Amino acid sequence: MANGYSEKVAEKVFDLVNLFAQYGFNKSHSTAYALISYQTAYLKAHYPIEFMAALLTERMGSKEKVAQYVVEAKRMGIEILPPDVNESYGNFTVVGDKIRFGLTAIANAGENVINSVVQERKQGGPYKSFYDFCSRIDPSVLNKRVVESLIKAGAFDSLGYSRKYLMMRYEKVISDVLKSRKDMALGQFSLFGTQEAQEFFEEETTTMHEEYSREDLMAMEKEILGLYVSDHPLMGLEGILKEVSDVEIADLEEAGDGSIKTIVGIISKIQKLYTKKGELMLFVTVEDMTSSVEVIIFPALLERYQDDLYPDNIVAITGRVDIKEDQVKIIGNEVRDIEVEKEEKKSLTIKLKDMDVSPHLIGSLETILKSYPGRYPVHLYLYADNQATVLRLGEEFKVKPCELLFAEIRDLLGDRVGLVIN
Repeated sequence: MANGYSEKVAEKVFDLVNLFAQYGFNKSHSTAYALISYQTAYLKAHYPIEFMAALLTERMGSKEKVAQYVVEAKRMGIEILPPDVNESYGNFTVVGDKIRFGLTAIANAGENVINSVVQERKQGGPYKSFYDFCSRIDPSVLNKRVVESLIKAGAFDSLGYSRKYLMMRYEKVISDVLKSRKDMALGQFSLFGTQEAQEFFEEETTTMHEEYSREDLMAMEKEILGLYVSDHPLMGLEGILKEVSDVEIADLEEAGDGSIKTIVGIISKIQKLYTKKGELMLFVTVEDMTSSVEVIIFPALLERYQDDLYPDNIVAITGRVDIKEDQVKIIGNEVRDIEVEKEEKKSLTIKLKDMDVSPHLIGSLETILKSYPGRYPVHLYLYADNQATVLRLGEEFKVKPCELLFAEIRDLLGDRVGLVIN
């Protein structure tokens, strides 16, 4: 007031200062944070691979944070390699210009088994085969649960076996190894020595390289590592993602509370809840390649879109961003099945070259098409004298492409037919 301000203004300024003092940094505190921020930015700019490996290791206990930083590393152009029994340590490590996943991040892999894997590798050299691995690891920590987790995580991929092959045979290998050790301890010897038993394991079948489907492999990685590492369900859909969504999940908070946004992601979790009226509603966790978010589906919306809301389905969800206490959620307004949209953008093209196309032939073709109903529209290209006539068949002739359909079409039309899925 001595400087000419009114008492009302002075009190307002004092109240603001008092409020700020409850959370504001003093100069020394601010200086320390500024220095840490500078050091962190410097390391990330000049040593990006080492920085991200250290950050992933520091946050290894949080699968959500690890997933977030893996996305950031990939955005920076850093490849994240899956766990490997011959390269991984407990922590995330730098391998050339890549980062190798740490064994500690694998579910069911405790400190004792990790130490055993690393120490035995240091002393005896790289593991030459799956049998070699099982025979060298301390039997007190070698159990089926641990080995199964290592297989699902891809830790044995570099040894040349498919995960499907190992999942079919690992129990027998472990049993054989443990029995062999027990027999040796008792001074007994089996018909097969260690080398012979290993060769028997590797030569027992020709299915060593047959693998699970892409979807199964991704599901295994998600189960054991908490995230997709070598692949992602949304990879290959970048065009649709850009076309349909207007924000990545990681950027929802910046979009602001109350804004209407559309996200595209895969449904990873569904929690059911009943309202006071006994109506079913859902809390649906959706994740894209950047993060995940919970979407609230109220009963009225669920009634319209319940067929599209199931685990592992890829959907586009439009809704209102709801931010409370730093928690970001979406109140759903609309759900769209991306797999359906993806199929609807494709078509089956049948090319007929230099053929007499009679009404009877077209009728027979239509009968075949109707036997395989689906979402793919059918286009006929009739070639004659180097000119093409295009016929777009009606909605009732949409098909679901498969080898049986293709075989029937070829039987009807012969070798001069061309089949293309656009």
